[in-house]
Amino acid sequence: MAHIVQRYHEPLRAELPRILEMAERVGSAHGERPGVAEILSQVRVFAEILPAHMDREEQELFVTGVAPESAAACMGALEEEHVEAGDGLKLLRKATDGFTLPAEWTCNTVRGLWAALEALERDLMEHIHLENNVLHPTLGGA
Repeated sequence: MAHIVQRYHEPLRAELPRILEMAERVGSAHGERPGVAEILSQVRVFAEILPAHMDREEQELFVTGVAPESAAACMGALEEEHVEAGDGLKLLRKATDGFTLPAEWTCNTVRGLWAALEALERDLMEHIHLENNVLHPTLGGA
């Protein structure tokens, strides 16, 4: 559990504000472009829900001595949120055309945002896989 916090939670907490700031800048400069409104909206959702999700994991699931029944109920809710996060990542992939830089309107902020979103997708999918398929079964989950 400490590995998950150090490898995924802490970096994500640090990276989300930077991603949000870039998305806001891209939205201001290129808001009329296809997909930009969807990207900004989803990044805002992630910036709001992911820190709260990680807090719940750390405070309710990663604590020593949590009852198996409590852990199972918590894991069920968290896994539903993992599905929602996966859906958000699919939206970002689609809105960025697979993180392909737009030839007509790419700027340094767009380059940075697309790269950050692709890294977010990779890390978040790895993070979710580890929790759902390695951690949760050891805590009494499915």
